[in-house]
Amino acid sequence: MLPNAKETQLGACKLLQVKPTSKTQETSHRVAKVPSLWRTVLLAALSLSVLLISVYAHEYARFPGDLTLELHIQAFDSSFVKQAMKVVSQLGGEQVGAALVLVAALLFFWVKNRRSDSLMLVGAGLLIQVYQVLKLIVERPRPSSDLVSVFQREQTSSFPSGHATFAMAFFGALFYFSSIYISSPILKRAAQVTMVVLILLIGISRVYLGAHWPSDVLGGYLLGGLILAALVLLHRRFRDARG
Repeated sequence: MLPNAKETQLGACKLLQVKPTSKTQETSHRVAKVPSLWRTVLLAALSLSVLLISVYAHEYARFPGDLTLELHIQAFDSSFVKQAMKVVSQLGGEQVGAALVLVAALLFFWVKNRRSDSLMLVGAGLLIQVYQVLKLIVERPRPSSDLVSVFQREQTSSFPSGHATFAMAFFGALFYFSSIYISSPILKRAAQVTMVVLILLIGISRVYLGAHWPSDVLGGYLLGGLILAALVLLHRRFRDARG
């Protein structure tokens, strides 16, 4: 018995509905796979960079160009610049840093009601402490006063810079959140530029004050970047799982 025209039309509609859906799913799977691969490559590259620079810092008290660059930065010798660098440096200190993490986490939790964001910020605050383990392992001496001007003396080892690690991880997280939650292009760009400037200034302040070599700051940036990349990856997976 041959199917009538109505049955033929329904069968054709079903076929048309299935084919586009399968192609769409296949395309979305490929698109999702590519970013995931790049994130894995980024994490691996940052991990290797932290490992290599840590080994090199353990072997050498300073890198080639460290002394020259530090002297160039300290050439801006004025009371205003010195005071400004001290203020900026405080933003990456342990006490101020802990307060910033706590306030930001509470704001995201209570005001925005976003637990995953709060957990990410708290996680950043906790993982940043890895820099102290690296300091004990590397045991690199601080810049000495016979080579550079030391305005701020520290007792711990020099590599990596904890201030730079905090700046990259914490303000980098705020940069990431601004790209998600701020809808206004002007406000978003202003927030992101502010975060980048703070990250750079905190690192520069540590060099200017004679607390670190530039390579110490670079190591802190790489470690903070690794922490940030890992937390962003976990945060995105959590958001995707919740739909």
